[in-house]
Amino acid sequence: MPFQSGTQRGYTANRISNNVSVIDALTNTVQQTIPVGPGPADIRVHPQNESVWVANGDGSELSVLSGGPPTTAVVGLNPMGLAFRPAGDAAYVAVTGENVVKVVGTNPPFPVLATIPVGNAPFGVATSLLGQRVAVTNGASNTVSLIDTSNNTVIATLPVGNAPDGVIFGPPPPPGPGIIVVPQGRR
Repeated sequence: MPFQSGTQRGYTANRISNNVSVIDALTNTVQQTIPVGPGPADIRVHPQNESVWVANGDGSELSVLSGGPPTTAVVGLNPMGLAFRPAGDAAYVAVTGENVVKVVGTNPPFPVLATIPVGNAPFGVATSLLGQRVAVTNGASNTVSLIDTSNNTVIATLPVGNAPDGVIFGPPPPPGPGIIVVPQGRR
């Protein structure tokens, strides 16, 4: 569950009811329920301005929650996962229905800055600590695509286990940071 820094608020996607619950971690209570687009699948907190971004997996947009009514960023068919560059200037969005990752600007009107072809059914997205790489799981290809963020191109496609789902960059063992991939149903 993502949390906003400096607060005790966490956010969870309620995929069937098309909303996000705001949870107070101190009192273990739901403070608010916010309607979003169809099938919210992933939530991330922007690293700079603390807005909350929701990938609406059964639709074609992201919902951006920043205090008022949600705004939307249209990105393509079935956005399932997202991750921000550390500077917060762009989000990398796995657009499952198009087998691409879209790079989306984080200021309104949230333009699509680049479209990067990846494997089939991209889902999980992670950014390396310094933001030079993005890893994307391709569930139907059983691969992970590694993207160089300096030019938004795939620099490697790694075979992994069946139906990879979640992905994170792990702590840096020698000689450098590792990638941890979680198979579907194991998160």
